[in-house]
Amino acid sequence: MLEVNVRGYSRGIPIVRTQKAMRQHPGESLLVLVDTGWAKDDITMKQYGK
Repeated sequence: MLEVNVRGYSRGIPIVRTQKAMRQHPGESLLVLVDTGWAKDDITMKQYGK
């Protein structure tokens, strides 16, 4: 499992770093570490197209 640590980044950067990790490691499980609710929500909404 690949760990993606996006704690401490400003809005938008967690999405970009998560997408980059997904492109570089297709099919691999990711553990995305966030420190704010908006980062979790942004990544989840982007992933599922909501």
